[in-house]
Amino acid sequence: MSLFVMVTFFLTVSPCQLLAGQRLTIDVSADHLEQVLELALDIMLDEKLYKSLNDYFITKAKSMNQPLKTGFVLSESKLVYVLTQMGEHSDQLKALLMPVSSFQSHSRDQSVGDLLEKIIPAEEITKVIAEESYTQPLTVNEVQRKSKEKSGFRKMELFVNHPYYSDPLVKSSPLIEGDDHKKIMIDFVSDARKGESIYFNFYDFDITELAEALIQAQARGVKIIGGIDLKVYNTKPASKKAIDLMLEAGLQIEKVNSVGLNHQKILVLRSPQRVSKTLFSSGNATQSCSAKEGDLKEVPVDLRPKEAVPNFNNMVLMVGDIPAVIALSEIKKNVVKKLRGQSEFPISGAYQLFSESFMDENNRKDRDVVLMAFSPNGGHGNIGNDIFSKLFQSGTDQYAGAFFSFSSKSNLEELFSSLFKVVKERKEKGLNAMNLFNLIGDNQFATREFSNLLALSGYKVIEFDPEDPFKKHNSNSSADPQIVVDNPKLVKVYVEDNSNSKLNQIKALLTPEEWDNWRSGIRVTDRRQIQGKVNYNGQDYPWQVKLHHKVLLLFQMFISTVGSSMNYSEAGEANQEQILIVYSKKVSKKIYGAIRYLFDQLSGPENSVHKEVYRRNSYIKEELKQLAVEVDRFRETEIRRSQCAKRYSNSFGKKASGW
Repeated sequence: MSLFVMVTFFLTVSPCQLLAGQRLTIDVSADHLEQVLELALDIMLDEKLYKSLNDYFITKAKSMNQPLKTGFVLSESKLVYVLTQMGEHSDQLKALLMPVSSFQSHSRDQSVGDLLEKIIPAEEITKVIAEESYTQPLTVNEVQRKSKEKSGFRKMELFVNHPYYSDPLVKSSPLIEGDDHKKIMIDFVSDARKGESIYFNFYDFDITELAEALIQAQARGVKIIGGIDLKVYNTKPASKKAIDLMLEAGLQIEKVNSVGLNHQKILVLRSPQRVSKTLFSSGNATQSCSAKEGDLKEVPVDLRPKEAVPNFNNMVLMVGDIPAVIALSEIKKNVVKKLRGQSEFPISGAYQLFSESFMDENNRKDRDVVLMAFSPNGGHGNIGNDIFSKLFQSGTDQYAGAFFSFSSKSNLEELFSSLFKVVKERKEKGLNAMNLFNLIGDNQFATREFSNLLALSGYKVIEFDPEDPFKKHNSNSSADPQIVVDNPKLVKVYVEDNSNSKLNQIKALLTPEEWDNWRSGIRVTDRRQIQGKVNYNGQDYPWQVKLHHKVLLLFQMFISTVGSSMNYSEAGEANQEQILIVYSKKVSKKIYGAIRYLFDQLSGPENSVHKEVYRRNSYIKEELKQLAVEVDRFRETEIRRSQCAKRYSNSFGKKASGW
């Protein structure tokens, strides 16, 4: 898939428009962008002023007979576009950033309108904002003194901390050793010089050597600002120890009190002298996620099983000032502004960055593109619908993925619809519907009640208390894996899910052989290779390896979600997360090689979700299996009754409103 088709996929603009230059684009220096982002956030946090700006563009569009997209909201990225069009005059908006009590609401509205009419080409800007989709990312190009080339970043590199196939399309290709994420982070910090700044935000942080590297960096004149999730700090002694070490040394570390989870994994080196760089990781700054020793740091190397490795993760390094400025702006929301939840975070939109070499006709087709978004309130307020949904609606016939947790029901419905079209098209062409995907999930979560991998395999979990089987229990259906709590009284039984109409439509098109192949393409990590314990000096040291990737790959399109912290779940909308969608041939090849390693070497047909369901059900007594079927029928009947009552209520309400 060409670069232009890929960008069209995201942006709903034609290749011709791209050649001419996307309209929602700014050319800006990194320093100016940093100032504009700070001003944009201040404006959006000033509710009265922000409302005046938003209302101004709605009114302006109406006066121009320029229809705005339904549900128009001036996102942070679009406000950045507006402010850069204002140039130096944007500072005049600062005069309006004052306590509401000192400004009458009407006079403030009038001041905003008068100011914008005087100092910006309001009609031209309004037309651009109105024409572009409300989820349109803002393309940011850095103004560089020594080059006329426009780009958002210099280069990008993917690091995977486990083996991967050098050529994922050749099964016999050699395996390449994984990268050392702990060393990469320590080297990143050690590279910082006097006068530079390091910003970070991690859900969890317990690597003592990394904490010491940050302390040493501050001692040589590097500014350090960081964050960790408050709940982790309060409940995990190893994390508290590492954070306290930095606090005692005088580092500015915020214990982020998130409404959901402070789940970002970002490390930024901002430099005024050199090119800045940013690490986006799927894993935390912990021994389990990032260190070669995994859970067995205290155990001598020669006693560690070869399987006892860190959690499977990926990390993206972006070299360039623009991504660093955008990332540190998001970190500041958490650790400096201390914003909490969707009620306080502004609707932030998204940013799109192109790598260098675009002006070179020979390299244009290989130019990397990164779309960056953040939650809470990323995109137009809903990352799943505004960003991720486009991936699941792609219509490709080659999905690959490695998931810690995949539970978003809206994404599942979109994937079912996309797969139905693919299967139907293949059948109409007389082709088989084999090998549509290589999907693998973490053994602990791939067979949970919220798992989409379970639903794709045609199953659901019936959880009930044998002493009161028809009593309704709270569901974990939208929970993040980190906060899932089991009820020990409940029995779990897997049953065939015949209620999913979209899956039934697909199954009706498949032969038995194709359905078996479908199920074989959905796997879990082999439990025998991902956990155990070692006895050392009379003490047992347990170890566990989690599949911690959050990666969906559209290999034919060279698009993947590497470097993202967010699991595919509705619960992630309330978390602090970073989301990267990357177009890159080089990156796609490497992450596909990593997924194929997990799919082939850490799993196999015997580890399909389908086979795992049979294995787990084998421990359940036959009478409980029969009872689960009855519970399922009862619950399905209750659901249908509820739906009928809702439809009746809606219909009655419509009639009543017309009386």
